[in-house]
Amino acid sequence: MFLLKTYFRYLTHEDRVRCQIELEKGQVREFIIQYEIFIQGEWAAVTRFDTFHDVVHRDLISPDGVVTKKWFLKFNFDEGLTFAYDIENNWENIGNGTYRR
Repeated sequence: MFLLKTYFRYLTHEDRVRCQIELEKGQVREFIIQYEIFIQGEWAAVTRFDTFHDVVHRDLISPDGVVTKKWFLKFNFDEGLTFAYDIENNWENIGNGTYRR
């Protein structure tokens, strides 16, 4: 049986982290941790850590939609989730200067 948790952590009224974690027997089965900004009346993804493609990776999303991937092959999903949560400590430096509000 799987447990799916989905929630938002608001950093400011224009910055949030979207979290979606699927657990099986206490182990991470898959996850998405995504930093978003509110710009031009809607929420836009800036960076995302996830387990799509069956490996932990980060997508850095430019304002024009171009996605740059960085793979973290040394992490299992539990370690990757812990690493991804650090986005909450460094969100002010992500996409700094590339997004205009």
